[in-house]
Amino acid sequence: MAEKKRKGGNVENVLKANASVPWVDRVLNPQKYPKPTPDARGEVATHRMAAEYGPDGPNGPAYVFPTVVLQGSKYVELPLNEAMSRALRTGDYIKTDKIEDAIEITRKYKTKEFNNYYRPPSAGQRALTDAGR
Repeated sequence: MAEKKRKGGNVENVLKANASVPWVDRVLNPQKYPKPTPDARGEVATHRMAAEYGPDGPNGPAYVFPTVVLQGSKYVELPLNEAMSRALRTGDYIKTDKIEDAIEITRKYKTKEFNNYYRPPSAGQRALTDAGR
């Protein structure tokens, strides 16, 4: 599997360049994946991204990877070290030259389409849906 590094450009372009990475595909094509079940606080998570240095520490590249992963049809949150090990083993990451770039991706990875897909329906939309039952 060829690794694609982030080299400048906006985050959306980086995602498109890394569309074959599993977590990125879940961002770009959320309709292909199961919707998450709300947790005890009523929140849902499909990714919970992390940015960390790799095995070489600050002298090496940084990696962007999810701590929430899809296992079967359920989203599972992994401890950070386990999530990173899994990402490096499976290729479920984006590699960057600088930790700052990795952090930027974790903050800006949600596309407009992704946010719209997971946005709860407004009261008006719920009323229309309920009226159609």
